Amino acid sequence: TEDRKTYGLNLIDDINRNISLASLRGLTRRGVVDDHEERRVSERYRRSMNIKAPTVHEQVQRLSGGNQQKVVLSKWIHADP
Repeated sequence: TEDRKTYGLNLIDDINRNISLASLRGLTRRGVVDDHEERRVSERYRRSMNIKAPTVHEQVQRLSGGNQQKVVLSKWIHADP
């Protein structure tokens, strides 16, 4: 989005949850989010998109603008629109 901080990200949540938000259906089993799969997917995007954060549990608001954009892009790539 043009205004990623308002429409593209949940700034008080972590990288892990932000990447998975648009595709939760594919990360659930019997209506419950598979935390292991969610973390595996997020970690894969953190490495492949070169998001500068020590873990996927880093709050998005603590990232630079460029890294926030990478999180938004990762979210929509994973959602496979």
